Amino acid sequence: MQNHPNTIPFSELLIKLKKEHKPEYVYRGQTKEWPGPLVPSMFRPFVPDGESFSYSGDDRLRQYGTAFIEELSMPEILTHNDEQAIFQLQKRINVGKELRILFGYPFCQIFSQQAGLSSEGLDVTSDIDIAAFFATHDLINKVYTPSISGEGIIYRFIAKNDHFSLSNMKTLDYYSCPPFISSFDLIQLFEECCSIDESIQSLIEYKMEHTINSGMDPSIARHIRPFESIKFPSKTRQLSRIVQQRAGLLIPDMLLTEYWSNIEIQAPRGKTNKKGQPCIEDLKKRMGVSIFRFEHNQNNSKLLNILPKQVFPENDIICYLLRFLLSRTFGRDIYMFNDMSIFPAIEDYSSLVF
Repeated sequence: MQNHPNTIPFSELLIKLKKEHKPEYVYRGQTKEWPGPLVPSMFRPFVPDGESFSYSGDDRLRQYGTAFIEELSMPEILTHNDEQAIFQLQKRINVGKELRILFGYPFCQIFSQQAGLSSEGLDVTSDIDIAAFFATHDLINKVYTPSISGEGIIYRFIAKNDHFSLSNMKTLDYYSCPPFISSFDLIQLFEECCSIDESIQSLIEYKMEHTINSGMDPSIARHIRPFESIKFPSKTRQLSRIVQQRAGLLIPDMLLTEYWSNIEIQAPRGKTNKKGQPCIEDLKKRMGVSIFRFEHNQNNSKLLNILPKQVFPENDIICYLLRFLLSRTFGRDIYMFNDMSIFPAIEDYSSLVF
């Protein structure tokens, strides 16, 4: 395979990125550049591999996307997938809807991201070394292994961090969600407790209070989210993948259709002009993005002062707790359509230690 003309040695790339780093930069590393648009995992079954188109109209939902690609229609999706794949896709969509009602849009995406479910946000990090790790390691047979051939890629985005409080998070929904969510910052807003049992009890109580008071009515649920009641065991946040990865999510812009003007919580006026299929932002073409390519070799991984167990801690209590809550809420089959190979199974939460 011929190298891209802008490919530079990995050692030089690390020096360059660290020298140029600014507080508003976040990064994403991949062992190769995938064809087609760059979109979050939840949207990948819905978009073709074709080129995105430029657009800057006032009817963009969030007013920051510059390139979009039209989603596939249901007949097109049915043509390219078998019956089992369609069932899994529908299950994924339904779980996402219920999670949004339960936790609100931003926390729904964070919890999905960290519990191993598909998210509507693109995984990014504020740490260059973390992005470099993902750019130089493939997951093979449940083990992160250095890539030795082909080209890796690191995306650098400009992402303003608004530093929300728990109170702020209650008011945000799908329409008002900011372009960047810092999972790293937000997970640390929750109170601490003394034990795993106490944390699980707080999650159960949150779910019960929210469900009883809202009746799972989306128009009511968005005003009744007692985030202050959720607690995580002390010191576990620092050992979670959220913190270790300095994790964040880029939320794509959208071009909505008439459908969003007829649902219970309607889109803002002027945002549902499009006919046909909705369009999602191609994040690799967002304003201010920089793309860096390098050639894989056996020495690249030796330049990193980071180990797989730092990126995916072996005893990530917060990840396990979120999986416990989601599996108890929706059933264990919510994970049947995700690659859970890097997440140990939870059979007995009481066996967890920290």
